[in-house]
Amino acid sequence: MNRLLPAIRHRYTDVFEGQEDWGWFVWFRKGIVALAVDIFTDDPEAGSFRIHLTSRKKRWLLFDIVEDTPELEELQRLMASELAEWVGHPCRSTRLDSKHMQLGEGT
Repeated sequence: MNRLLPAIRHRYTDVFEGQEDWGWFVWFRKGIVALAVDIFTDDPEAGSFRIHLTSRKKRWLLFDIVEDTPELEELQRLMASELAEWVGHPCRSTRLDSKHMQLGEGT
């Protein structure tokens, strides 16, 4: 999370971060879109983790709805760039559906 926070703070507003028993989260906004980076610690000893990116839009008088947005695509490119710079090679990225199931082949 500490590696990604400077890039997030530089580009987004209302940044809020914290730690949970499963890992870390960062919530923030770009205009009317709420975005989240959730970092799941799979193996702390090996430094293995997964990152889920989500975007939410308000619905009229209803709860937010998770929806792919141009802001999510922009966030994915930013996170891929930051992680590749950190580890020295591109990281695998996979699109998930609303039930967190893989949509297609990883890229």
